[in-house]
Amino acid sequence: MRKRNIVPLLFAVLLMGVSSVWAWTPPRGGCASILANVICSGTPVTITGQIIGVYPGRGYVIQSGGENVTVCGMGPIWYWRRIGVAKPRIGENITVDGYEISLPDGSTTIVAMKVTTQDGNTVQLRDPQTCYPLWFKR
Repeated sequence: MRKRNIVPLLFAVLLMGVSSVWAWTPPRGGCASILANVICSGTPVTITGQIIGVYPGRGYVIQSGGENVTVCGMGPIWYWRRIGVAKPRIGENITVDGYEISLPDGSTTIVAMKVTTQDGNTVQLRDPQTCYPLWFKR
């Protein structure tokens, strides 16, 4: 009799775990679908501050001047490894040169063009003339 009661209980626990994963929503942002010419038409900005969050595919959250700013377009880890620079991590201070652009839903985002790491390394992420990601180059 007890074994029969365990199966429905295990199923209920599994269902609660799966539903909590579906309910999680990452922060807004991400640059995957933003065209290079849209980025280049944005407003140039420079953000300096400490990284307080990293959300792969969505961006970095940087605490700058008392506010939290999300910056997307930091490039894939393999690109950073190929050029021999460690990709910035939570707790590090960085400077990001980029463009602030308006999205179709009325929100704005900052797309990184160039990053200066805490160690003083400067990494160009996008072509300065076309805003095309350098990790897509042949």
